[in-house]
Amino acid sequence: MYCYGLDAHCDWIKVHRKDMLTGERKIFSVNIQSENFEKFQHRFTHEDFVTFECSTNSFFLYDQLNPFVKQTYVLNPRELGKAKMKTDKRDAKKLADKLSYALSLPDPLEELPVVYVPDPKVRELRRLFTTYNVLKSQIVGYKNQIHSLIKQHGKLVGKDTIENIGVKESILNMNIPDTVKVQVEVFYRLIDLLNQEVHGIKDCILKTGDVFSHEIYLLTSIKGISVFGAIAIMTDVATVERFKDAKHFCSYLRTAPGVDASNKTVKITSVSKVSRKLAQQTLIQCICHFKAGSKKIEEFYNRKIQGKPAGKVRMAVARKMMVAIFHMLKKNELYYYTDKKKHEQKVKEYENFLKKCA
Repeated sequence: MYCYGLDAHCDWIKVHRKDMLTGERKIFSVNIQSENFEKFQHRFTHEDFVTFECSTNSFFLYDQLNPFVKQTYVLNPRELGKAKMKTDKRDAKKLADKLSYALSLPDPLEELPVVYVPDPKVRELRRLFTTYNVLKSQIVGYKNQIHSLIKQHGKLVGKDTIENIGVKESILNMNIPDTVKVQVEVFYRLIDLLNQEVHGIKDCILKTGDVFSHEIYLLTSIKGISVFGAIAIMTDVATVERFKDAKHFCSYLRTAPGVDASNKTVKITSVSKVSRKLAQQTLIQCICHFKAGSKKIEEFYNRKIQGKPAGKVRMAVARKMMVAIFHMLKKNELYYYTDKKKHEQKVKEYENFLKKCA
C-alpha cells in the first residue's frame, strides 16, 4: 500500500511515493500530456491513496486517477500553510507525509482539509455561471464607459437606463463630437452582442440545471427565487447531505459570521470570503421579495434595521432564508409561506421550456 503526494501543474506532476509498511520513498516526475501519464495511471492499485492540492486542473486530475486507487483526496491549499522553502519536491513530500499520518488516525478527514469534489454536471454548471458572470460584468463595464463619455461632455444619463431604447436613441442624437459618438456606437454594438451571448448561456444553464429538478421544485416555492436562482443556489450546494447542520450550511455559503473568542472576549467577525458566493449573491438580490412574501421576514428586517447598517441587515435576512432552505432540502418540504398559484406558474414555465429544448 502506497501514499502518493502529487505536486501538480498543468503539464507536469512531481510525485512522492511512500510505502506505508516499510517507509521506502521514491520521487519521480510525470508528463500529463505524454503517453507516460497512462502508464502512471496503471501503476496504482486499489490499495493506494493519492492526495494533491486544489488548483485549476485538480478536478480533471481527480477524474483521471480516482478510478485506479482506493481514495483520492483533494486538499485546500489555504489550510495547509506555507513553507519557508518551497519546491515541487518538498511540496510532494509534505503531501505524502500528511496523507500517511492522516491514514494512521481513526478518521483521516479530521487531519486532511479536504475539498468537496462535485459530480461533472455540477462542475459544468459552475463553469457556465462563471462565464455568465464574466459576460454580465463586461456589459456593466461597457455601460460605464458610455456613461463616462457622455458625462465628460456635460450630458447626464442614469447608468441603469443606458440600455433603454429611448435613452439609447437620445444619446446617439446628442450634440457630441463625432469621435465620441463612434466610441458610443461601438460600445452599444458590443453590449447587444454580449446580451445575445448572455441569453444563450442562460438557456444552457436552465437546460443543464434540470439535474436539480426536484430541488428546483422546492426552492421556487419561495417568493423571489426563480428557476434560474434555484439552479444558482444548488450549483453551490450540490447536495445538502454533505452538511451536518444549518450552521455549516450557512458558513459554506458565506452567510454565517465568524467568531474570534479569546479568554472572556468574544468578537463577531465578518463572513468568510474563501468559500462559494453564488448562492449568497442570489439571496441578497431577493431580499425585497422575501420581505413581501412573509410578514415574519418583514418584521425581522424592520427590527434589525434599527441602528444597524443596511448591508449587515441584508446579510442577516439572507442567513435566515439560508437556514429555511437547508431545512426545506433536508425535510423535502415546500416553503411555509408558499404562494401556490405563482409557484405552479414557475414550475409550468420551466417544464414548457424543457419541452421546447427537447
